[in-house]
Amino acid sequence: MELLFEEKQKITQKWLIATVLLSSTVIILVFGYGFYRQIGLGLPFGNNPSSDSGLILISLLMLAIAIGIPWLLLGSYLEIKVYQDGIYFRYVPFIRKYRRINIHSIQSYAVRQYKPIKEFGGWGIRFGFKEKSVMYNISGNLAIELVLIDGKKIFLGTHKPEELKAALTNAIGK
Repeated sequence: MELLFEEKQKITQKWLIATVLLSSTVIILVFGYGFYRQIGLGLPFGNNPSSDSGLILISLLMLAIAIGIPWLLLGSYLEIKVYQDGIYFRYVPFIRKYRRINIHSIQSYAVRQYKPIKEFGGWGIRFGFKEKSVMYNISGNLAIELVLIDGKKIFLGTHKPEELKAALTNAIGK
């Protein structure tokens, strides 16, 4: 099968990456200090200190969060491929295997500018508020809107909208 289009999007917003990394650093420093103070030095941490076992458990949980969220953020990506038989996409790490939308199940498609927060509540894998739709996006406000024969709408965020549309036109025309 001939590959007609390929796009891989990663999170590149510096402000978002910086905010998440700064928040994680603060969490690690605060709980690291509390752990060191109470467990290492034997001095209570805070005005109403937790038991040692409680502090250990909370510190481990916060460490997992402080490492896990940046790992998810920095490791996630949306990949879209178009072949003659369909559109294949995945949103790693949430959707690891490619999902396929059969070319023959597409009733219509168009490049569309959308409002991520107003229409879908943000970025990521989102479900429409008003209609039977789902959005897969990393950043930006451009997508290919696919209307399927069953009435469902699928939006795939893209930074190459015209190339994606041309690949779909090519696939459907064959």
